[in-house]
Amino acid sequence: MSFDWMNVEHKTNSAAGKSQLVSSVREQAGLLRRLGYDVKYATKRCLANVHWQFDGAAAPLKDTEIKKLVAGVFS
Repeated sequence: MSFDWMNVEHKTNSAAGKSQLVSSVREQAGLLRRLGYDVKYATKRCLANVHWQFDGAAAPLKDTEIKKLVAGVFS
């Protein structure tokens, strides 16, 4: 017997994944800023979290893009 709900096809959307990661990095940088951390620590922390999240896989954002996002939150 076949169950339709067992064979759900998931479409990958790299643009949506990238925008979600951008939002996540901005939120984390904003939180660190509000907690009183400086831009250097926030950048290091955000880079470490993205590298941990995508351990062994290519992240949708490059390190330079993450650095720019964090700097934008602190400016």
